[in-house]
Amino acid sequence: MSLIAIFQDMIVRRKLTVIAILSAGVALLFAAVVSTTQQWVVYRSELINTVNSNTGIVSINSAAALQSRDKTSAQATLNALQTIDYIDFAAIEDNDGKLFAIYMHPSRAPTPLRELLADSGQTFSTKHIDLYRPVMFGGKRIGTIHVQASLLPVYQQLIWNLMFMLAVMLIGLGMVWALIVRMQPNVTGPIERLLELMRTVSRDRNYALRADVPSKDEVGMLANAFNDMLEQIQLRDNELEQHRAELEREVALRTGSLVEAQRIAHLGNWEWDVVQDKLSWSDEIYHIFGLAPQQFGANYEAFMQAVHADDRQHVEQQVRNALTQGHAFSIDHRILRPDGSLRYVRERGEVLCGEDGQAIKVLGTVHDVTDSWLTEMALAANEKRFRDLVEQSSDWIWEADAQGIYTYVSPQCRTVLGYEPEEIIGKTPFDFMPQPEAERLLPVFMEIAQSQQPFSRLENINIRKDGRQIVLETSGVPIFDQNKAFRGYRGMDRDISERKLAETALRKQQELTSQIIETIPIRVFWKDRDLQYLGCNTLFAKDAGLSSPDELIGKNDFDMTWKNQAELYRADDLQVMNSGIPKLSYDELQTTPDGGSIWLRTSKVPLRNSAHETIGMLGIYEDITEYKKMELHLLESEERFRRVVDTARDAIISINGETDEITAWNPAAETIFGYSREEAVGQLLHDFLMPARFREAAHRGLTAFALSGEGAAVGTTQELVAVRKNGDEFPIELSLSAMQVNGKWFATGIARDITDRKLIDDKIRKLNEELEIKVEERTRQLLDAQEELVRKEKLAVLGQVAGSVGHELRNPLGVMSNAVYFLQTVLPDADDTTREYLGIIKNEIGVADRIVGDLLDSVRTKPPQPQIIAAANLIDQVLRKCDVPANVVIRQDIPDMLPALRVDPMQVGQVLRNLISNGIEAMQDGGELTIRASADPAAQTLVISVQDTGVGMTPEQLSRLFQPLFTTKPKGIGLGLVVVKNLTQSNGGKVEVASEPGRGTTFTVTLPTAGSPENTV
Repeated sequence: MSLIAIFQDMIVRRKLTVIAILSAGVALLFAAVVSTTQQWVVYRSELINTVNSNTGIVSINSAAALQSRDKTSAQATLNALQTIDYIDFAAIEDNDGKLFAIYMHPSRAPTPLRELLADSGQTFSTKHIDLYRPVMFGGKRIGTIHVQASLLPVYQQLIWNLMFMLAVMLIGLGMVWALIVRMQPNVTGPIERLLELMRTVSRDRNYALRADVPSKDEVGMLANAFNDMLEQIQLRDNELEQHRAELEREVALRTGSLVEAQRIAHLGNWEWDVVQDKLSWSDEIYHIFGLAPQQFGANYEAFMQAVHADDRQHVEQQVRNALTQGHAFSIDHRILRPDGSLRYVRERGEVLCGEDGQAIKVLGTVHDVTDSWLTEMALAANEKRFRDLVEQSSDWIWEADAQGIYTYVSPQCRTVLGYEPEEIIGKTPFDFMPQPEAERLLPVFMEIAQSQQPFSRLENINIRKDGRQIVLETSGVPIFDQNKAFRGYRGMDRDISERKLAETALRKQQELTSQIIETIPIRVFWKDRDLQYLGCNTLFAKDAGLSSPDELIGKNDFDMTWKNQAELYRADDLQVMNSGIPKLSYDELQTTPDGGSIWLRTSKVPLRNSAHETIGMLGIYEDITEYKKMELHLLESEERFRRVVDTARDAIISINGETDEITAWNPAAETIFGYSREEAVGQLLHDFLMPARFREAAHRGLTAFALSGEGAAVGTTQELVAVRKNGDEFPIELSLSAMQVNGKWFATGIARDITDRKLIDDKIRKLNEELEIKVEERTRQLLDAQEELVRKEKLAVLGQVAGSVGHELRNPLGVMSNAVYFLQTVLPDADDTTREYLGIIKNEIGVADRIVGDLLDSVRTKPPQPQIIAAANLIDQVLRKCDVPANVVIRQDIPDMLPALRVDPMQVGQVLRNLISNGIEAMQDGGELTIRASADPAAQTLVISVQDTGVGMTPEQLSRLFQPLFTTKPKGIGLGLVVVKNLTQSNGGKVEVASEPGRGTTFTVTLPTAGSPENTV
C-alpha cells in the first residue's frame, strides 16, 4: 500500500499531526539547506582569497630566485608555507615547463599533478582547490606557481554547523509536537461527536435527532447543515408516504398505456425465473412470435425452439455468458413463426443475482426490428456497393466543409497524390498546389463556394508527395443539411495528366501536320467518296484562284477553273479509291485561273479509316512547268557542264549511291589519283581510293546515303585521306552534293589535293605555338615586373615612415643607453637586484635598436661588403645566436667540401637567422628543422635550404609572402621576409619558397661562390 493510501485512511487526529510535523520539518530542513549552502560559499570564498593572497606573496618572493635560477632561495620561499596547515602542495615551474621548486605537506600526499595553466586561474575538485598564477619579473612571465589547498577546514566547519542546526531542528519539532497535543482536541472533538450522531441516525432511522452546534467555525457550519438535512429527510419521508398511494393508482393506469405502447412499438417485456425456469411474457411478445398463450410452454426451452436454428447456438451462448458473469446483454437474432414467416428481434436483458452471486432472475424486452433490420440491410448493401465503387474507382472521391477543408477522402488518393487519407484530411486543396496555381484558383473556388452550385471538369495542377506535378479534373456538388444550410462540397478528382499529355501531343502533332502541309513546297488536297473536296493547303488554294483553303470545302472539279480536265481527274480518283492502289508520279496538264496551262506531277493515294475502309482520296502534285521548260535546256546545260568538268583543276567524281560505283571521272581526277577514266569508271569508290582502315566506316555511311540521300560529307567540305595509284596516301578536301534520279540517290564530289596547303598549315601552326609560348613568357615577365613595382612602391612609402620612426626612436634609445651606462658606472656597489634590472634594461634597449635596424634594412638596404667565407662557419655562427626550444631538433646536411661564399657575412647571416627563426616559430608543438647546402659548379652558386615541419602555407599566402607588411604570424609586422629578399638580392643571389598546408615550408637561398672549394674546418 502506498504512503498516500495510508495517509488517506488515517483518522483526522493523526492526519493533523502528520501535516504539522511534516510542515515544520520541511521548513526547518529548507532553512538548514539554505544556511549550509550559504556557509559553504562563504567558507570556500574565504579559503580561496586566503590561498590567493599567499600564492601572490610566494609568487613575488620567488620571482628573483627564479630569474637568477636560485633553487635554494625558491625552495626556502615554498617551505615557508609549512605554517599554513591547509596547503597540501606548491610548485614553481619555469617557462619551459621544468619543475624548479616543490613543497609537499608532511602528512598529506597531493593529488596527481595537472598540467599548469598558461595563465592565472583556478580549478576545483571535491577535496582540493588548485590555483595557478604566473611569476612575473620585469614585466615578463618567467614561470608559473601552482598551489593546492585542502578543503578539509571548510568541511570541518560545515559539520559543526550542521550538528548545531540538527539540534535546533529536534528542539523545534519537540515544541511543535507539544502544541499539537495541547490544541488538537479543540478541532477533532466536535467532529467525533458529529460522526457518532451520524452513525445513530443511520442505524435507527431516527430523523428527529439533532446535532449540537459547538461553535461558528466550519464544524459548526457542518452541524447546522446536518440538522437541516435531517429536517428535509423527515419532511420527504412524510411526503413519500402520501405519494405511494398515488403512485399505485398511476401504475395501474400506466400499465394499460404500456401495453398499448408495446403494441404500437412492437416491443414486449418478459421475466424469467431462472431457479424455477418459469418464463412470463407480455401480450405483445405473443403477437411478435405469432403465438397464442396456450400455444407456448412458458419455459426457456420452449423459447429456444422459437429461435431460428442458425441463430440458436449464438443466442444460447450469449445468455449463458450473461448468467455466468451476471451482466446485461443485448442479442439480435431471427425467430421462426409457426406460419413459417421470418422475423428479426432484438433481445435485451438484465440479470438479477442473489447474495451468493448466482443468477436468480432475468428481466428483459423483445423488440420486433424486422422493418428496421431490412432497411439497415438494404442501406448496408447500398453503402457497400457505394464504398466498393468509391474504393475501386480510379478517381479520388472527397468531401470538404464550407471552408474547403477535407473531411473525407477515398483510399484512391494514395494512387493519385501519393498521400495516405489521414495526411490529407484537415487540409485544403490549395495545400497540394504550387503557389501560382493556388493563387490562380483561389478566386474561382471562392466564387463556386459563394454560388453553392455544382461544378465540373475544373482543371488544376497538384503536387504529388514524391514532388511530381499532375493535372486533376475536379467536379463537385454542394452538400446541405436538413435545415437547407450549406455544409460544403462532395466531389471527385480524376488524374488527367496522361490525357493532357496525349492532348498536348495530339495538338502538337496536328499543328505539326498542318505546318508540314503548309510548309512543304507541293500542293496537297483530299476528297471524300463523292469526290467533294474536304480540304487543301494554301498553295493548292492559290493555284485554284481561292483566297483560303476554307473556300474549297464542298466544291468538286467541275466548280474549278480546270473543269475541262474534270472528267480525267475524277476518273483517276475513282480508279485509286476503287482499286485501293496508289497512282504515283504521273504528269498531266491543268488550266490556271488566268486561262493558261501548267504541268503537274501528281500522286494520288486512297484514304482509309481505322477499319481499313476507303473513305476518300489524298492527292499531291508539283508544278513542274519550269522543269518541263528546263528539259529543253538540259542537253545544252549538260554539254556546258561537261566542258567545265573536263577543264576543272579539281577532281570531279560521280557515284551511284546504291552500288558505290564510279560513274564519272574527269581529267583532273586522272592527274590527281593516277587512274585513267577507263580504269576508274565502274570501280567501287571507297575500296578504290580510300585506305583500308577507313573503308568499313565509309560503307556504313554509304548505306545510310542510299536510303536517305544524307551523309556526313553531303553539303559540307571535309578533309580526308586518299590513296594514289602508286599507293601513296595524301590529304584531300572533299565536297559532296546529292541528287535523286528515279528514286535512286547519286552523289557528285569535288576532290582537291591539299598536300601543299597542309604543309603550309603545319608551318603556320608551329609558328603560332612558338608565338603563344613567347607571349606567355612575356606576360609572366610583365606580371613579375608589375608585382616588383608594387612592392617597391610599398617599400618607398614604408621607407619614409621607417626613416622618421628610426630617427625618433634611436635618439631616446641612445639617451636611455647612456643613462644605464652612467648608472652602472656610478653605482658599482649596487645590490644584485639593481644590477640585474639595469642589465635587463640594457638588453631590451638592444632588442629595440635591432627592431629599428630591421625596419630600416627592409626599406634601405646598405651596400654589401663581400668577403670570402665558408658556408658551414656562417651557418654555425647563426645557430649559436638562435634560441632553439627543446622540442625542436636541428639537423644539418652540409658536405665537407663546398666552395666558399663571396657575400657580406653580416647581411647573409641576418638572412639565415630570419629564416631559421621563422621555421622555429612555425613549429609551436615541436618538430624538425633541416639545413642543407649544395653547390652548382656550372652556375658557380651555392644553394642553402631551410626546411621545417610546421603548419605550412596556402597558395594565397605564398603569393603575398614577400610583400611588405604581410605576415602569417599572430604578432609579426611583415618585414622579416622583405629583409631576406632585399639582402639576398643585394648580395647577388635569389630566394625561393615551397610550402603545403600541414606539411611544412622550405626556403631556398642561392648565393654566388668564390669559385674554389673551401677547406674542411
